[in-house]
Amino acid sequence: MKPRLLFALLPLLPLAAVPAAADFKTDTRSVKLDYLQNEVTVIFETDGVGIEKVTPLCDCITARIDGSRLIARVDSSKFSRDIDKQIDARTADGKTTRLTIRFSVPALYTVSCPSLVWQKGSARTPQVLRITIPEGSPVHNIERAELVGKGFDYEPRIVRKGREYTITVTPQTTAKPVLARLRLVTDCSDYRARCTIYLQVKR
Repeated sequence: MKPRLLFALLPLLPLAAVPAAADFKTDTRSVKLDYLQNEVTVIFETDGVGIEKVTPLCDCITARIDGSRLIARVDSSKFSRDIDKQIDARTADGKTTRLTIRFSVPALYTVSCPSLVWQKGSARTPQVLRITIPEGSPVHNIERAELVGKGFDYEPRIVRKGREYTITVTPQTTAKPVLARLRLVTDCSDYRARCTIYLQVKR
């Protein structure tokens, strides 16, 4: 009886294991943005199947259907780092595909560390932030650093004007927990050029 039961089930297994074929030529597009690029258009195409409905999964995307093409216009004005955005698309055969747009966003400048931390009761050892501006960036100068809060001393230094800077940060005391922020001000007015480094004496 057992062998007959096994053979009776075998014809059903391939049917359950076959995945639905993708209708789109690709479900992922990689886009490399320019500095401070505010908008980009991305196109996805099917293998000829019509597209019936598109649902952007971000308010930054406006999408329209052109036969077997999905044309997405993306507001990239708020992208300050590499990020993925997605769209659900339903084709005429009833399948829904999640499409991904993978954005590579160039850094206006790089900071060696997003936060500096000291342990409570530890030595007041200075820590150094290193700031580098790449060639071609619309940021041409780090004009100053501003401390938001108190409890830390800091010393900015120009290593190479327009390219490299350092800021040496020292806690005034590590006897108690302290939290503050160091804000960088550049010559670029775009909000994407803002940067905040968190400073903390931790319990």
